[in-house]
Amino acid sequence: MQSGERGGLGYYVAAGVLILALGSFFLLSALLVKTPAGGAAFSTGSASPADCVGGGKQATCYRVTVTNNGTKAAVLTCGLQPASGTDATFFSGGLSTYVSTKPIEPQFPVPLLIVVTGKKPHAPAVACASAP
Repeated sequence: MQSGERGGLGYYVAAGVLILALGSFFLLSALLVKTPAGGAAFSTGSASPADCVGGGKQATCYRVTVTNNGTKAAVLTCGLQPASGTDATFFSGGLSTYVSTKPIEPQFPVPLLIVVTGKKPHAPAVACASAP
């Protein structure tokens, strides 16, 4: 056999194993990226100014509505990323993280009140998902 020639059973076995490994890699990658069908899928609306009952004189409040657009109920968890130079907490609990006390049913809107303090209060970024 000359160098550079394909030959023998070992070459074809190795090529087959390589093809199977690449196929498995792409299949598993696709499964990791795919959103599970039939689960909870929370969407977060835009923050809008709201009355700040009990938030204090220096506080500005925003209301965000989160809706479960999925097909199954799930516990909701949300986190806040305040704008630079501000602090932001959820009104119910005074924390920057919110976790619902029970699963949120599909198509059910959950209004959340956010209290922001600081010299130039701006609405924080709100990220919500189903709890693990």
